[in-house]
Amino acid sequence: MSLKEKNKVVIYVISREHLLAFYHADYPEVGYQVPAGTVESGEDPLEAARRELLEEAGLDLPPERFTLLGCESHDMRPFKCELHFRSYFYVKADEAFLDTWTHHELHAGTQNECSPTKFCYEWISTKYDIKNLLSVGQGRFVDRILGVGAGSIPFQRKEYVAINSKLSKFRADRISHIRELLSLLPKNYIAENDISMWGEVRKGRYSALEQAFYSITKGIEHHEDEQLSFGASLLKFLPQVSNETIHVSLHSKQRVYSSEFESPPYVSTFNIVDRVGDQKIKNMLQAIEVCISHGFGDTVESQVGNICILQEKDLLSATDSYTLSGLPSTIYCDYIENTYRLAEIILHEATHNWLNEALRAYEIKLDQNKEFYSPWRKKFRPAVGILHAALVFSRLIGFFEVLIARDELAEYELVYFTRKLESEKLVIMENIEMLSEVLGMLEQAPAIKCVIAEEINRVINFY
Repeated sequence: MSLKEKNKVVIYVISREHLLAFYHADYPEVGYQVPAGTVESGEDPLEAARRELLEEAGLDLPPERFTLLGCESHDMRPFKCELHFRSYFYVKADEAFLDTWTHHELHAGTQNECSPTKFCYEWISTKYDIKNLLSVGQGRFVDRILGVGAGSIPFQRKEYVAINSKLSKFRADRISHIRELLSLLPKNYIAENDISMWGEVRKGRYSALEQAFYSITKGIEHHEDEQLSFGASLLKFLPQVSNETIHVSLHSKQRVYSSEFESPPYVSTFNIVDRVGDQKIKNMLQAIEVCISHGFGDTVESQVGNICILQEKDLLSATDSYTLSGLPSTIYCDYIENTYRLAEIILHEATHNWLNEALRAYEIKLDQNKEFYSPWRKKFRPAVGILHAALVFSRLIGFFEVLIARDELAEYELVYFTRKLESEKLVIMENIEMLSEVLGMLEQAPAIKCVIAEEINRVINFY
């Protein structure tokens, strides 16, 4: 498919080692961007940059302030079938600006004339990882600005902040709903004071609550008193489960139930009986910290409350891992004695948990009858499975990029992650048209669609 070509400008305004960036007030899922726009027919890129900065930010700065940093092309798929040829400009601004402000861009003479675009501006310190913060590849040349350099501290991406705020409300409503349902059970099953003693519910305690609720509902559904009794006892123990960290346990010491899931749901007791040794717990927590410190806390911090270790594998072995939609915040995975490999597994499964919760929060149910060939599973899969794989592996590629760029890997780790990056990127590149088609099924959930499209766009424009 041929791409429509367009000339664009991107403007970095720097004041006191801070970059001027904005997000769309009405569409925060688009993420952080900088002033940018289309070069009109016959217009010089420098004049286009000045015009766009005035229209989008209200700043009228003289041409001598603008320095051309370079040019490059950017493939806009799966957002649009367009190829953008971008000219990047650096503008030094020492004036005393407001810390934040709102600007409305008018669209005179267009179909959006009566609906101005609302930009929310703020200054972001260049000590942060601007390159990976900005959407649609706009951070490409920020490290070319003399005296600024490339920051490495992760900064929360606006698109994840926007969706995670909705997920927080969804989870609060979910907890309230579970509380209401459990209060309807006969008193010989659940005492009122058991429910009233929960307190705050997050991290390991949230995983325990979901597993208790799962056990109780399945026990009632299948008339299994033992399963129901286990869920009730777990609910009674809930206040003693940590709200500050995760629980790591062994599958061999957990209860396992037959269910409608493809993989077995192991249910933890969330106490000392089923937990693993201190060293494995320490390694798991270190792996989570790697995900957070490398810019993926927006997914991992809220989506991992319980880790169930399946098998212990050596460094060169393939590993198995999975999540279950009916047991959110729990990850099932093999254990390997390597922090970065563990981080890869945790990020993989936490992303599945995140997307499952997002689809539920936005009440999205995709057509299960329409299937697409999955290059990952090597068989036809429903659209939701394709979306999961696209988001998971796109995020993993981003994780591999950061690991490799930070030059902190041993030689064998570098070889492993480089090969993984190259092979997974190739799969995304070869299936971009199919992925674009599947994303079209998310029109009723533009926030989720935008996030997945952004992650895919980062992969196909890898540099």
